Amino acid sequence: MSRILIVEDDETLRGELSYFLIGNGYEVSVITDFKDTLDEMLKTDTELILLDLNLPGIDGQTLLRMYRKEKNTPVIIVTSKDTEMDELICMTYGADDFVSKPYNPALLLLHIEAVLRRNGGDENVIRYRDITLNLSKSSISGNGNEIELSKNECRILNYMFRNSGKIVSRDDIMNYLWDDCEFVDDNTLTVNITRVRHKLAELGYGDVISTKRGQGYYIEVKDFLHDKISYIVIYFIFIILTVLMLNAFKVDKSCIIALTGIFSVMYFGCMAAEFIKKKKFYDNMKSVMAELDNKLLIAELVPGCDFTEGRILKELLYEIGYCYGNRINELSRSVEDFKEYVEMWIHEVKIPLSSLMLMNYNRNDDVVTRSAGLSELDNYLEQILYYIRADVSDKDYLLKKVSLEEIINQVIVKNKDFLIGRRIKIKKENLEKTVVTDSKWMEFIINQILNNSIKYSKDNPIISFYTMEDDESVILVTEDNGIGIEPSDLDRVFDKSFTGINGRMGRKSTGMGLYLCRKLCKKLGHVISVESSVGEYTKVMISFGKNEFYSDVT
Repeated sequence: MSRILIVEDDETLRGELSYFLIGNGYEVSVITDFKDTLDEMLKTDTELILLDLNLPGIDGQTLLRMYRKEKNTPVIIVTSKDTEMDELICMTYGADDFVSKPYNPALLLLHIEAVLRRNGGDENVIRYRDITLNLSKSSISGNGNEIELSKNECRILNYMFRNSGKIVSRDDIMNYLWDDCEFVDDNTLTVNITRVRHKLAELGYGDVISTKRGQGYYIEVKDFLHDKISYIVIYFIFIILTVLMLNAFKVDKSCIIALTGIFSVMYFGCMAAEFIKKKKFYDNMKSVMAELDNKLLIAELVPGCDFTEGRILKELLYEIGYCYGNRINELSRSVEDFKEYVEMWIHEVKIPLSSLMLMNYNRNDDVVTRSAGLSELDNYLEQILYYIRADVSDKDYLLKKVSLEEIINQVIVKNKDFLIGRRIKIKKENLEKTVVTDSKWMEFIINQILNNSIKYSKDNPIISFYTMEDDESVILVTEDNGIGIEPSDLDRVFDKSFTGINGRMGRKSTGMGLYLCRKLCKKLGHVISVESSVGEYTKVMISFGKNEFYSDVT
């Protein structure tokens, strides 16, 4: 009877899964306290683990990676995530299989049986020559020494030892390790084979694994000579021509033989020296690559070389690594920023949502308050939508002449419940202006500005909209008599996620509204700026150009 450990935080699902597995002849253990999940997994005697990814306190992928450092017990990921990327990541971290929720019970049983059969059908100890592979300890020993192996290293050697005397192809190994090579990076196998070779070499068995190019692992060095075949042909043509010329001049045959012998020794000696030099360089590169987790650092860690090709290759690798490293860092920062924003956004959305739920529960008939809550939700939804679209906004806007007064009226109507609820007075002056912009995007921008004015209002609040004009531009001003902005914060109000002193004093803020305003204004060709005095006023100004390009827009 096989023992299975269930690591699942949902009590109902955990109970049903336990009942199902027990009914199918398995001995089941469960983890119910997730304060120290890793220790619970390590101390449980089991043959298979069913692991959920969404666990309290620690995500399943991190947990799996930490567990693999200690034990090689088979693990099947059981999760609601169902993309190929999720599956690939789990396999990379050491999972033996991947089953998506909701799963077919019969299919789950097949996966469990396959993993148990694949991992439990071998003997614990395998010997090859003077080498002992201990599967239960995941170690290899020989010449009085013992070295620990990773899960995949152990399984690679297990498969190779059991097929000793045969050529083992890369496809054979990948199928044995993962059942389906579709989900295996070929480089991953190369790294594991290289590490196995290094560990065998440490025990004094560096010749155990060889490579047979195109077939599998066996050694045959022909590549260098194949690459030099044109030079060799030219050399032999030169020798033949030289011999013919010397014969034509009736040079003694012994002298001809001696000269050709000297030339051949010198030529092939130089070729051998070149081979040794290049082989050492590329072997060092492979060795360093195998040990690196971040392959982009290869150029910085590979030792120098004294031949031109190697130096050019190293410089190219360095440039590629530098460019891709910068790009990856840029994308990582972007993803992290977006993650942080979404987390803040979710937190802020929960507040008006909770209020609405309480109102509904209490059957509150305060329609204005309820509408204000819905408007707040709508604003947050709109904000995250525009944040996602901001980088591709140039594909979504249409520049044309629009009325500022119409846009502002639409924004005021949209926020009427807020304005009524807070008893905010609106003033409009000199708005009969036509500017060139995108009405939809400008409405969003002004809406963010108005919401900031509402959010940071004080007693007897007044928000004014008016325009100023000069020879080059029309300037729309949104002015309020709110709490103002601290001088130390004024230069940073357009920075991403910056909330400032006001945002940290109990007022809800994601710090993204003004950031999006500046980003979209820049794409539309407008200039946005802020003036403020603490406790007196805040002015947000948007400058619309009046150049020849805009005058041609209808």
